[in-house]
Amino acid sequence: MHISLPMRRENGHTEPDGSVMQWWRSRNTHELMITSITVSELYLGVRLMPALQYSRIVADRRKAGRTIGVQDAMIVAIAKSRGAALATRNVRNFEDTGVELVNPWERN
Repeated sequence: MHISLPMRRENGHTEPDGSVMQWWRSRNTHELMITSITVSELYLGVRLMPALQYSRIVADRRKAGRTIGVQDAMIVAIAKSRGAALATRNVRNFEDTGVELVNPWERN
């Protein structure tokens, strides 16, 4: 049996719906499946999380032979997860992170 994302999420709630939990308990977990659509919905939610953006940024920078400070990586991860640009004087610290950078100190 295929289950949808709301069904999957309900199982993780701190106060799940009683009838849904009764349904879950009555099932053989080996017969429950999620579709690739549900996997993509779950993955999308995870990709938007700053913590996972942070680890990807740090790993990508290490692979490129460039370090990034913990605080800088956290700042850029939050901006990236929100789809926001980052205004900073220290543009060099954030280069090659995939976030649009704006330097208000730079004269045009």
